[in-house]
Amino acid sequence: MRSGFYLPLVLAAVLSGVGLSGCAWRDGSNLPGSAAVDYSASFSNVATIGNGVVTLAISPETGRIFRFGLKDEANLLWVGPVPENALRKEAVPGKWFNFGGDKIWALRQEYWGAAYDCYWPPVPALEGLPWRVTLDGNGALLESAPMAELGIRLTRQVHLPEEGSCCVIIRNEIEAFADGAFPVVNWAITQIVLPEYGLLDASPFAAPGSSERKLFVEIFERGAAQPLPDERAVLHTPVDSPDGAKTGCNGSWVAAVYPDGTALVQYLATSEEMPRSGDAVADAVAVEFFTCPTYAELETLGGEHRRLRSGEVLRSDVVWCVIPADGGRRMSPAEMAEKVRETVYEMKKVYEKWRSEKNF
Repeated sequence: MRSGFYLPLVLAAVLSGVGLSGCAWRDGSNLPGSAAVDYSASFSNVATIGNGVVTLAISPETGRIFRFGLKDEANLLWVGPVPENALRKEAVPGKWFNFGGDKIWALRQEYWGAAYDCYWPPVPALEGLPWRVTLDGNGALLESAPMAELGIRLTRQVHLPEEGSCCVIIRNEIEAFADGAFPVVNWAITQIVLPEYGLLDASPFAAPGSSERKLFVEIFERGAAQPLPDERAVLHTPVDSPDGAKTGCNGSWVAAVYPDGTALVQYLATSEEMPRSGDAVADAVAVEFFTCPTYAELETLGGEHRRLRSGEVLRSDVVWCVIPADGGRRMSPAEMAEKVRETVYEMKKVYEKWRSEKNF
């Protein structure tokens, strides 16, 4: 059965509390507005899907995925502590709220000024507007309103495998209904509860205009990142900076690791299709990890960015997976990086099976 709806229809029962126990990152006591927030105050309509192992919740009001985690366990996504009237834009004109969760930006920031006459914060057309959500068994289809300034509309296909997997597969697509004036990108940004550290897959690359071999780029606040001894991954440690820190790598995965050993991994399945050269730093990275004092971000940069002609489609496929805590056993970052690589190998199998079943 398929059901499509726009606001203000009530989509599903609002999630009540989740199981909150254990260390501070789980109960949110050290992180205002994180896992402990009552998201019904910010999102009155909720669409939920699950497969018996993980659950995922979507806010059609904002076009965000705002819950992902193991069933009956804490939410790994950070949810912004916004007032109830934040969704009524007329009640708070000119005010930007960080709703948190997972979203898509279709335009890199260097083009915001030309397209929307802004650099920061993002205008409502880029994020925060209602999306249409259609539920279909263990999946959902999210559809944005047309973005007139860019001549595009966005869709996100969300699929939870039925065989009790800890994974979710998300296909992001940008479809052009007019020739574009700006290059667009499937820039997926997942705001998460602040972890102990982050790991990024490190594929060496030469910076544009240089033959110098690099493992990673610290986009700002240098000092947060360092390569692990085998140089196959980069460790990002949160720094005490109000502006935060961001690290980018040219690999195919990025992961957040929590004190109890739980990890959230994102694998950019279309990373092999990504161009490896260009005229900006962002062209040289496929995955990014950002931390600030209150939350972190896992970011995937789509596969490519380009100007679309009418009728063209730009897509990216991203697979998420939860690695459950291993009985409280403490792993070193190098050991955890190896465990993530083993998990990504299994995630690829899940992804390829899905592609085969869908005849993609």
